[in-house]
Amino acid sequence: MFLDFARFRYDEHHTYLEIYYMLYNLDPNQVGTREVNLEFYLQDISKDSLLAKNNLKVTMEPPSATGENGIQGSVIKTVLPEGRYSIKMVRMSDDKMTGIDSLYHEITAPTFSKENKIVLSDIELCSNIKTGAVNRNGLFYKNTMEVYPNPMRMYNEETPRLFYYLEMYNLKSEVPGAKVDVEIAIADTDGKIITNKRYSKNQTQESAVEVGSFDVSDYKNGLYTLIYAVVDKTSNYSVYTRANFYIMKPGQTDQEFLTLFPQSEFATASEAELDEMFDQAGYIANKEEVQIYQSLDTVESKRMFLFRF
Repeated sequence: MFLDFARFRYDEHHTYLEIYYMLYNLDPNQVGTREVNLEFYLQDISKDSLLAKNNLKVTMEPPSATGENGIQGSVIKTVLPEGRYSIKMVRMSDDKMTGIDSLYHEITAPTFSKENKIVLSDIELCSNIKTGAVNRNGLFYKNTMEVYPNPMRMYNEETPRLFYYLEMYNLKSEVPGAKVDVEIAIADTDGKIITNKRYSKNQTQESAVEVGSFDVSDYKNGLYTLIYAVVDKTSNYSVYTRANFYIMKPGQTDQEFLTLFPQSEFATASEAELDEMFDQAGYIANKEEVQIYQSLDTVESKRMFLFRF
């Protein structure tokens, strides 16, 4: 199971939160469809109060039916006032009595009122973005596009292109002909820029949607950071946002990974158990592998790394 999120502006004092989750099939021998039960929790940390508890059902197709081992993804959308929150997703056993996997994130819902200074949303890392003929009623439709999130944040031979989506606010300027400078870059764990794009953007609209992609098929295995930066020279102001992603290109294909990984001990291991496993096997890891593991900041990424280690 994988869990990710992105925060967008709803209004000056409210965040539009999108929560992305993805499930893989734990039973490679499944015949016919089956329902997977999830429990979702939204907590207000500052008030120590439970805002929502939802029981979700996801229909998993058998591996042979989809070509992708029945992997399924979805999104939860909600509006939150400024504050500190936590989200938790629990995958339940078939009898709904016990949790067999859980993921947790703490989230700050920021203010989008910055005295007319440019504000950026989070970067939504995507597996694909479709334009043109799209399904306007689809779950992943927004701003004339179908935007498919990648909660795994993993790219390899079968997902060789990284797509991104973000929004820019408070962009409009009263200065005639005003423009901002934009740079989008990918950096490695040492902070070295691998590739970048630069362009200028007119400040004629209050907000803007920014989408694009990078070919990451030639990247070596490891952790990378996508950085989106804006410089407003007129007001002497700059702002940036970033998102980590992973290149993991094993000998297995995506389909083989999704068959073998759910059956492994790593698929439901806790973060403490994963750290212990790596410590025990650390003597065979090279310096680069140690640096990569130490830089991983989610349970999901550690699970994948150790499975492929």
